[in-house]
This record gives sequence, C-alpha cells and structure tokens, in this order.
Amino acid sequence: MPLTLGQLTLSDDVQVTGPGAGQLIIDAQQSSGVLQVTSSTAEIYGLTVTGGLVEGGIINEGTLTLTSSSVSGNWSA
Repeated sequence: MPLTLGQLTLSDDVQVTGPGAGQLIIDAQQSSGVLQVTSSTAEIYGLTVTGGLVEGGIINEGTLTLTSSSVSGNWSA
C-alpha cells in the first residue's frame, strides 16, 4: 500500500492487524515517514513498514508494540 498523502499519524489507542509482513506492505516511497505514534498506545501485527525518510520510518512518541512485523528499507538523516 503506497502512501501518497504523507505519513499515517496514530493519535488514539489502536490495534492494527495485518495478514502478515509479507502480505501487507506500507511504503512511504521515500517521500515521508511511514508511521507516527503520538501520545497513544499502538499495537501493530503482521505488516511491513518501508520506504520511510524520517526516524527510520517510525516516529514513536507514545507506546508502540510491533509483533510479527518488519521495519526495513527506511532512512534517517
């Protein structure tokens, strides 16, 4: 799933369950970050975060749990 309008911001407690890291790929295409968790609790299962340019793809300012997921191909200045 390519991101075309910038990173996804998670500002409320949320649980995201994907079908598996090899099946759901969220790709920022080197145009932004992928995810930002702001003062919330996010639980993410079964997806890949890639192509991010900010903080290695994920900015975590809350509580983040990644399970059975992949974070790869991201950059940080």
